[in-house]
Amino acid sequence: MDRYISSHSKGQTFMPDYTASLLIFGVLIAIFLTSWNALVSVDTSGSEMLQTRHTSTFLVSTQGYPSNWEQDGANVTIPGFAEEDHVLSAEKLREFREHSYDEQKTLLQAQDFWLEIKNSSQVLELDGQRLEYGRSYENASQIYPVRRNALLNKSGDLVDAELVYISWE
Repeated sequence: MDRYISSHSKGQTFMPDYTASLLIFGVLIAIFLTSWNALVSVDTSGSEMLQTRHTSTFLVSTQGYPSNWEQDGANVTIPGFAEEDHVLSAEKLREFREHSYDEQKTLLQAQDFWLEIKNSSQVLELDGQRLEYGRSYENASQIYPVRRNALLNKSGDLVDAELVYISWE
């Protein structure tokens, strides 16, 4: 008798069970795809901020390459403003000013940038010129500011300074 019932019975889907399983499966797939997209997406703002931090640190802590790039005839490959760690060279800052904005951008590997050397109240000057480089970021959609404390060597006098480096998109 058991054989007769099992051989002729038909399978049926109970509608609420079927709907619930489809709903749970759909939610799990949505969670998986959202998580996957978050893992594999590239966050350009994070990489731009990392590049900005790296550049500002390099400017205040190294002499650049070649180390005497501020001298006449030396071609700068990588700019660095330090004569020693966190002591900025006035000569290197003067020489960097001699490059065009496009050359400065290329050397700093930046899309756009603003750089200034200041103390607590104002932008510092060398030879009557403010230590400001780059272009205004006032219409930027996203800015990445970094500040580095340093000293500026002005003809043997060490002056408290802060390098403010901003890149933007």
